[in-house]
Amino acid sequence: IRVRLLISPLVFCISMIAGCGFGSLEKAQEHRPHLSAPSDGFTNFETEPVRPLTLSDDGRYLYALNTADDRLEIFEARGESLHSVGEASVGLRPVAIALSGGEAWVVNHLSDSVSVVDVRDPTRPRVLRTLQVGDEPRGIAVGGPKRDRIFIATARRDETLTPGIGRAQIWVFNSNDVHDPKATAKIITLSGSKPRALAASADGRFVYAASFLSG
Repeated sequence: IRVRLLISPLVFCISMIAGCGFGSLEKAQEHRPHLSAPSDGFTNFETEPVRPLTLSDDGRYLYALNTADDRLEIFEARGESLHSVGEASVGLRPVAIALSGGEAWVVNHLSDSVSVVDVRDPTRPRVLRTLQVGDEPRGIAVGGPKRDRIFIATARRDETLTPGIGRAQIWVFNSNDVHDPKATAKIITLSGSKPRALAASADGRFVYAASFLSG
C-alpha cells in the first residue's frame, strides 16, 4: 500500500510535466516563423584559431585572420583605433600567422596549406605562393639564428596509432628558398599527436612544440 501511495503522485506529476511540455511545444510550433530564404552556401566548420593576430615590427600594422571568411585583414593601428587598409583571400580556415621579412605566412587548417602573402604594401596584399603541408596544420613560428626558418605544426595524414610511432610533424621551410619550385621542406616527426602551439627561443636556436591532448 505504501508503494502504491508513493508511486501514484509520482506518475501524476510526470504526466502533468509531460502534458505541459507538449503544450509548450505545440505553441512554439504554431508561432514559429517560416524560413524560406535560400542558403548562401556558407559552411560553419568549427576551427579554433591558434595565433590569429600579429603586429608589424614597428607596431604600425595589425594583421588579423578572419577564420570564418578565409581572409587575411590588415589594419593600421593609430593609438586605440584600427583602420582597415587591405585584405587578401587565403586558404580555408586560416588559424595562425607569422611575419618574415615583407611576407605574411598564413596557416590554413582546412586546406592543409600555407599561404605566403606579400605585405610590403599593406594596402595591396597578394598571395605569392601556396605551400602544401601535412594534415590539419595549426601552429607557426619563425626561428633559426638568421630568422629565416619557418616552422609549421601539422599531423600525419595516416591514422597510424602504433605505440612508438609519432603522429606529430614539424615542417621546416627556408624563407629564402620558398619561391623556388624545386625547394622542399624538411619534416621532423615528434611523439604525440595534433601539435598546435609553437614558440622560438630568443636566439632562434630552439623551437618548442606543444601537442594537444597528448599529455
